[in-house]
Amino acid sequence: MVFRSQRDGWTFFLILSLFALGSVVLWNFEPLPLPHAEYFGWFFIGLSVLAFWEYATTKYEITGSDLIIRTGSSQKRIRLDGIESVTRERGIWAWLTFSAGQLRISYREGPRPGAIVVCPSEEAEFMGQLTILSPWLKGQA
Repeated sequence: MVFRSQRDGWTFFLILSLFALGSVVLWNFEPLPLPHAEYFGWFFIGLSVLAFWEYATTKYEITGSDLIIRTGSSQKRIRLDGIESVTRERGIWAWLTFSAGQLRISYREGPRPGAIVVCPSEEAEFMGQLTILSPWLKGQA
């Protein structure tokens, strides 16, 4: 089952602001006291395009044995039997998930522990599907 990422309006505003800043630097402020100011403009425009790509394509897929997190050009696969806990978080790292409400998934890949923050738009349905396939997570988050 595939779940889209929840997106708060402030993250879209932030991405749009980055694009606007790059555009202003590139086309309106030529006499900036910075050498090669156009590079800064192109940098901010490129950063905003990359952020929008991540913003628009982030999704979470739960298969029979894995949780697959796709964002932009990257993909992370976590085995369901390696998930140890799921906790609800709100914090400063919200920009990593494009939303302030988050689920922190602690997992183990072999001997290494790991954690990842996700924010599915249908959180209750996501947790329901996860607990069906991983019953030891029942009652978490």
